[in-house]
Amino acid sequence: MKKTFQLLFLCLFTLSIFSCGDDDEMSVLDGTWTAQSSEFDVTTTTTTNGSNFSSQSVGSTTAIDYDLVFTGSNFTTSGSYTYDVTTSVDGSVVNSGSNPVSDVSGAGTYSVDGSVITINGSFFELEFNGQSLVGANGPQMANFTINGDILTFNQNETTTSMEGGAASTSTIVSTSVWERQ
Repeated sequence: MKKTFQLLFLCLFTLSIFSCGDDDEMSVLDGTWTAQSSEFDVTTTTTTNGSNFSSQSVGSTTAIDYDLVFTGSNFTTSGSYTYDVTTSVDGSVVNSGSNPVSDVSGAGTYSVDGSVITINGSFFELEFNGQSLVGANGPQMANFTINGDILTFNQNETTTSMEGGAASTSTIVSTSVWERQ
């Protein structure tokens, strides 16, 4: 379960980075952006075999050395970071701690429509506990704002999935802040 939440966080962290529009809208993002902070809250309700349970993971990043580069309609990511997360199931804490992640990279394309960015590609590619992981191959959407040299991504999304007889609904709320280099 811990690996699932770690993978979910990696998706959320990089997802909260990134949308369909013209070149002028996209050019405002061109350049290198360095992550300053990221926070997330994921709440999931699952029903399986007639039983319900809920889980929540709340966290933030620390020790961030992670860059996002926009060029034309392409993006790349690279670096490392540590995220702190507390996970509870049905209100009881089951896991809490710091999780360092290094040698993270990703690439893909993006488009902008007003204040919404849609990315299509891999937010990250890394090796975790001996397994190769690729996250959020897109398309994914997030709202963004730019204030001077500060770029902020906000995501508030609800997803539903069915797998192996279990139905899950997750609400993802995340924010990340980046500074232009």
